[in-house]
Amino acid sequence: QHKITSFGKCLPENLIINFTFNIWLNKYYLIYRSFLQHNPMKSVKNNNPFSCNKVRVISGRCSPDYSYGITDPHTDIEATGMAVLGIWNERVNIALDRFNPLRSSILIRNPNTLEFSLFEHELHRFNTNDYRWETNKNGNLQGYQVSDNKHIFTWQPHGSQFTIIYEIGSTASLFKVRRPPILDFNKTLKQIRFTEEWVTFVDKVEQSI
Repeated sequence: QHKITSFGKCLPENLIINFTFNIWLNKYYLIYRSFLQHNPMKSVKNNNPFSCNKVRVISGRCSPDYSYGITDPHTDIEATGMAVLGIWNERVNIALDRFNPLRSSILIRNPNTLEFSLFEHELHRFNTNDYRWETNKNGNLQGYQVSDNKHIFTWQPHGSQFTIIYEIGSTASLFKVRRPPILDFNKTLKQIRFTEEWVTFVDKVEQSI
């Protein structure tokens, strides 16, 4: 069977075909049912998936208040940032107990869902000492790599939303799909041999109180 190389693995061609078909059904979770058991997928919208070189991915909610008792996240933002990463790291530890290696896929799609970029990356723990934290104008915490001052994380105190910024590697698979034609309603019913017997109207039964 012909194989299509994607994000470091060989995927069967029929998997890509099924993937394309399901896009139009807006059922992304059905695309890789067996694949997603070990490789969760995130979907991100971008106007230009082919030229996009980094994406912001919402990676769950991390509450330093609930997990570490930090009631005011702005009192010591370094401690808060370390707590946020600590929560993430513990989740990765739990996942690694069942799945190793632990990987995730990110699907970047344009607004009309005709162009896509798909890439895979490994989920790993972050060394809390490798990052420093700042507060932006909105009161959100932003984490930067100490080595090159690159913005990697954003954490929002309101809602505890944790976002990771990923760079898109050269192994990303770029593809586009053709918009399918509009199906002829009557012709489709005839093709599936639809008859009125498929639908039965049932009288409502009055329930005694």
